Amino acid sequence: MGRVDYLAMKTDPVAANELMNSDINELKIAAQRLIRDATKLGGIGFGTTVLKWLASCAAIFRDVETRKWGK
Repeated sequence: MGRVDYLAMKTDPVAANELMNSDINELKIAAQRLIRDATKLGGIGFGTTVLKWLASCAAIFRDVETRKWGK
C-alpha cells in the first residue's frame, strides 16, 4: 500500500464565521425550545426532579470515592 496524499481543506474565513454563527443560533433555538417544553411538562416540578437526580448522583459518587480512597 502506497502513500496516500490527502487534500487540505481550505475554507474561506468569512464562510467559516457564518457557519459558526449559524450553529450557535441553532443551539440557542434548541435551548429555548428545551426550556419552553420543560416548563410545559411540569414547571418548577420538573426542575426540582432534575436537581434531586443530580444530588443523588453526586451523593453516590461521593460515597464511592470515599470508600475507594479511604482504604
